[in-house]
Amino acid sequence: MIITFCLPGFHKGVTRLQPWLTVHRLTQAWKAMGHCVHILTDSSLEQHESGAEIHLVPSLKGKESPIILQTLEKIKSDAVITTVTPLSLLSTAWYQRYTQSPLFAYLSYPFYSSSEILKALPHLTIHDQWQFGRHLFAPPSFWAKKLQSGFQGVICQSHNTANTIRNKIGSHPSVHVIPPGLDHDIWNTDKTKDISTLDATFLYLGSAKKIRGFEILLEAFSRHHFTKATLRILARGAAEQDLAYIQQRLVHWNIVDRVQVEGGWLSQEELKMEIQQATAVVLPFILVPSELPVSVMEVIACGTPAIVTNIDGLPETVGKGGLVIQQADVPSLQQAITCLAQDNQTVKELQTACHKQFEGLCSWNDVASLWKDALKKKGPLLAS
Repeated sequence: MIITFCLPGFHKGVTRLQPWLTVHRLTQAWKAMGHCVHILTDSSLEQHESGAEIHLVPSLKGKESPIILQTLEKIKSDAVITTVTPLSLLSTAWYQRYTQSPLFAYLSYPFYSSSEILKALPHLTIHDQWQFGRHLFAPPSFWAKKLQSGFQGVICQSHNTANTIRNKIGSHPSVHVIPPGLDHDIWNTDKTKDISTLDATFLYLGSAKKIRGFEILLEAFSRHHFTKATLRILARGAAEQDLAYIQQRLVHWNIVDRVQVEGGWLSQEELKMEIQQATAVVLPFILVPSELPVSVMEVIACGTPAIVTNIDGLPETVGKGGLVIQQADVPSLQQAITCLAQDNQTVKELQTACHKQFEGLCSWNDVASLWKDALKKKGPLLAS
C-alpha cells in the first residue's frame, strides 16, 4: 500500500506537535507493517526520522497546484491525505483537480464555530487573532461544498469536530473519528498516589501563551486565596526572556509567593513524575491550535485529573477524569481550582475515573490500523 501525506511545515523539529506528531507516528507504524509512505511538504531539507520519502515543493497553496499535481502523479499513491482548514478549502485549487486516487481530508484544525472564534479573539495576540479570525472569511457553505465534491473521506480526531462537519456536509463524504495514540509503555497510571496528605498543587504545562489560557489561569489563581494551594508552571524550553515575562505577570497578579516556575527541558520520566505528583493539571486553552493535544491524554494516563476548556476534543478526552470549564472564563476556572483545592474526595473520584479513561486510550499501532480501515471505506479498494 502506498500512502501520501500532503503536510505543510513538516520537519524533524515539529514531530512532537500536532498535526505532525500523528503523521510521524502513523508513518512509523505503517512502515513497520510493510507499507510505503510519502510526505509532500514545503519544509527545508532537514533530516527526518519518520522513514517516509520526502518530496519538497515551494508551497502547498493553490498557486503551486501544477507542481503538486505533477509530484502526486509520479508517486502513484493508493490514497492521498491532505491537511485542510476552512480557508485552505476555499483557496486551494488542486484538491478539486486530483483524480488519480482517493483523496482524504485530515482535519488538523478543529473547524471552530464563529461564536467560539469571536469569544476567543479578545484573549489572543494580534498574530493569533489573524491566524484564527481569517477563517471567518470562509463561510461553512463554501468549505462544505469543497469537502463534498473533492474528497472521498474526512478524518478528524474528536467527535466534536466530526459533528460540526457532519452537520454541514451530511452523509457524504464519510467522516471518521480517530483520536491520537498513546505510548502505553511510557505513560501509565499511578494508582498508589494518596493526595489526602498533600497540599493542593496545580500544574500548568507549556509555553506562557495567551492562546493556551495562560493569562486566564493567572487571573483565576489570583482570585483563589487558599494559601496551601500552589501553582507550578513548567515552561518547557522557555528562554530567559520568556521566564522574565512570566515573572512580570506573576508580579502583576500579586501571586509570586504562591507560584513556582521551572524552565528548561525535563526528561520524560521527570515530566511524568511532575504530572503524577500534581493534584490536577490545568489546560485552559482559549483555542487549541491543532486538534487534540496529546498532553491531555498523557495527563489522564498518569492518573491525574485535568481541568480543560469545553472546546475541541478536550472534554471527551478527559471524560469523567477531570473538570470542564467554559471557554475564556475566569470565574469558571477559579471555581474548578477552588473545588479541587478544598475537596480531596472529589479529587480521589476523578483519579479513579482517570484510571478507567486510560483503559480506552488506543496505542499508536491501533490508531494506524484504524486509519488504514478508514482509507479503505470509500473509493476503490486499496491494496492490502
